Order: sequence, then C-alpha cells, then structure tokens
Amino acid sequence: MKDYTLGAVGSAASWICTIAQTNEIFQFAMLILSILSTIFTIAFTIYKWYNKAKEDGKITKEEIEDLADDISETLGKTEDKK
Repeated sequence: MKDYTLGAVGSAASWICTIAQTNEIFQFAMLILSILSTIFTIAFTIYKWYNKAKEDGKITKEEIEDLADDISETLGKTEDKK
C-alpha cells in the first residue's frame, strides 16, 4: 500500500479552510488555492505513475488500474478490494 497521507491531508485541510472562511474575498482566494493544490497533487501522482509505467516501454491495463488506485488514494477515497 502506498502512502499518500501528506497529499490527502494537505488537500483536505485546504478545502476545510476554504469552507471555514467568513470573508467572501478570502473564501474565493482559498478556493482558487485549494483547486490548484488538488490539481498539483493529482498531476504529480500521474507524473510519478507515468515514469514508472514507461520503464518497460509499454503501458498495460494493470498499470492503468494502478493509476486509478493511486489517484483514489491521493484524494483520500480508499476502498478495500477483495
């Protein structure tokens, strides 16, 4: 199991701070920063996956499924597979 705790906690914290903002201007600014933070986290996960997947010169179906699992874990949506 991969550890994506830091990315998930950072994204969750930024979204919670956005919701807790009382001033509309600050709330809008935090919303933009939260969106950028989440996009950066997902992009970095895809970048790491792509570099690992291209090591053998081809991307398989299993590697694509690994990407989906990695993104789910990054966003904090973990599901137990049986």
